[in-house]
Amino acid sequence: MSLTDEFHTFRENFNEDIPAPAKIETKQDKIPAIDTNVPSDFRNIVNELLSPEFGITVEDFTDSTDFAFTIIVPAHLKTISDEDRKNGVVDKRTKRIPRALGANGVREYVTLVRQNLNKHFQKNGLSSPFDSKYE
Repeated sequence: MSLTDEFHTFRENFNEDIPAPAKIETKQDKIPAIDTNVPSDFRNIVNELLSPEFGITVEDFTDSTDFAFTIIVPAHLKTISDEDRKNGVVDKRTKRIPRALGANGVREYVTLVRQNLNKHFQKNGLSSPFDSKYE
């Protein structure tokens, strides 16, 4: 068998044993799946100060030791207009945090987001989903 024939045989059989990835269904109002790139202490801070319904992402910068910390606000909190929601807009709040601050920097930012959300609820005559022990 020539090298070309071996290659074609290999190529034909390459994907036979690899199962197709399962289709993942997501819902904007569901509790986000656990992200293995998010340190558990960051997740715990968000769960404590906001709720487990809030999604989070952590992305490293290639040019520094800082990281981008993003909080994804659940749609049912109505922090964006119905029109924007229909157009696929998601309320994401991101901050660049120095790695040296770590969990303390995350806690500080999550507290600020919580305070801003409470101001939004008060301004719009909505009851806050948060208790007041962190205000």
